[in-house]
Amino acid sequence: MLDARSIRLSPRQRQVLWLLSRGYSCKQIAVFLHIGYPTVVRHVKALKNKFLVGTQAGLVAKAFALGFFEDLIGV
Repeated sequence: MLDARSIRLSPRQRQVLWLLSRGYSCKQIAVFLHIGYPTVVRHVKALKNKFLVGTQAGLVAKAFALGFFEDLIGV
């Protein structure tokens, strides 16, 4: 069963995931984090694979459902 404890994310993947959840596009994330656009795309692809989803919207929804943002938003 997939849960927050079974999904290991790098600090950069956490940043990308958080920015996606705030509505940033991949291009905006690249500018904000001072990394290349292809690097952001690779992070998003890796995140979708880890969360077993096919879309960015599904990725963010599943991350919220699994409680990935609780420590950041105080829920």
